[in-house]
Amino acid sequence: MKIKIYGGPLSISYNLAKFLRRKGIDVIFYSDSSPLDESYRPLWEDGDDKKGDWIKEVDVKLGNCIIRTSNARSFIKELKTADILHTYGESSIWASMTGVPYIYNSYGYDLDQMPFRTDSVRSRILSHLLRRSIRKAKRVIISPHQRDILKRLKINIKTDYIPCPIDTDKYKKHPTPLRNDLLNTGQFSYIFFSPTRHEWSHSHTSNKGNDRVINAFSKFTGKSVKKALLILVEKGDDLQKSKDLIKQNGIEKYVMWIKPCNKEKLIEFYSASDIVFDQFTLGAFGQVFLESMSCGVPTFIYLEGYEPFYGEDPPCINVSEEKNIFNKLMELTQDPASLKDIGERSRDWILKYHDWRVSVREYDRMYKSILG
Repeated sequence: MKIKIYGGPLSISYNLAKFLRRKGIDVIFYSDSSPLDESYRPLWEDGDDKKGDWIKEVDVKLGNCIIRTSNARSFIKELKTADILHTYGESSIWASMTGVPYIYNSYGYDLDQMPFRTDSVRSRILSHLLRRSIRKAKRVIISPHQRDILKRLKINIKTDYIPCPIDTDKYKKHPTPLRNDLLNTGQFSYIFFSPTRHEWSHSHTSNKGNDRVINAFSKFTGKSVKKALLILVEKGDDLQKSKDLIKQNGIEKYVMWIKPCNKEKLIEFYSASDIVFDQFTLGAFGQVFLESMSCGVPTFIYLEGYEPFYGEDPPCINVSEEKNIFNKLMELTQDPASLKDIGERSRDWILKYHDWRVSVREYDRMYKSILG
């Protein structure tokens, strides 16, 4: 069984390829030679790993599938040698041109926004091709909230949900001098961390709700006797708006900004943190949630619709509105035992459902069922 994987955030697709290979499955992973940023390169995830011959760079842009450049034709030809293609989001457009059975695996934006774009002729064409590729897929893997999106698109197709794999041996909390260094910057009692990119002023559904975190944290600094340091990452369309909001609230001395960092450094920040903030509008989780929960850090996030897939709700702090974020911050920082218990249950839940060994079995079973 030869599988080829392409597309989506590298932290999802590359890691799946890596985990499948650990189980002895023949996998080729395609990495873009000119990615959006460094986080789309394998070195971002595994800094000191040698690049194996199972990782191949490809020099194609999505628009090339419309005009079929020579690079595009060569890429399609190479994809045809697979038994199964596992593609993320809009990369399924390439798979739909091969005649090879393929999986459409949504990562978020591809299904939440891209099929509805009409801002240009190119967008309309790509939206049409994306919808077509979803209909032709052998399997469609989505998040719970995306069922309604498929209904809006009038795509009546059976969908699956397979827990995304994570390396729990790598993503785990460990003692780090970074914690004391951070606490001592201002005699803080707690460290809060939000690695989520700053998007909160748009009309689309993938907003993260960063403004809710900032405003709730501002209230917390005014009410709590014990002070906390909020660490934010300088990334996203609304970065400056977040900085302006922090200044407006007068909480600059309680906030630290860091540059986007690779996963090795990111684990250091998870390990140093008491609480992690993810997103508060979408109702779904991604890598931040999986990484922080695997590191045993209590995670604030807004989720809906996951209980049927697991038989239980994830042991996160499920909140959405600013006042609820604030109330939970006040409650948990006054109850360290509960905070510790949530962190331990978070780690256990990830081990039970998302450990790569557990998840890869499900993917392997799916591939074999497709091949018959």
